[in-house]
Amino acid sequence: MKDWQGDEMKDVKFPTVPYDKALHFIYGAAIAVAVMYVFMLFGTHRPSAKGLGFAAACLIGVAKEGLDYVQNQRCKKAGLPEIHTVSGMDAAATAVGGLLVLIA
Repeated sequence: MKDWQGDEMKDVKFPTVPYDKALHFIYGAAIAVAVMYVFMLFGTHRPSAKGLGFAAACLIGVAKEGLDYVQNQRCKKAGLPEIHTVSGMDAAATAVGGLLVLIA
């Protein structure tokens, strides 16, 4: 593979993001944008609306992981395998998606 100047590139390793974290990031940004625009429709100033969108993305990310945890506990009690992975990094990825909206 060659770079933009035509020089040969050797052993270039690009970082990858797990699919699940990328989805959390996208959903966090989408939640923040949706909440921001709803508040702006009702006359909230843009900076405040952005902050509320970010807060919503954070809260929904944490709530989703909490719900996954509760569902896993119910499955355990019923003798079934866990159906979700619970990860603080998932909640963080959702929050970072909201953060993108906040700083944009």
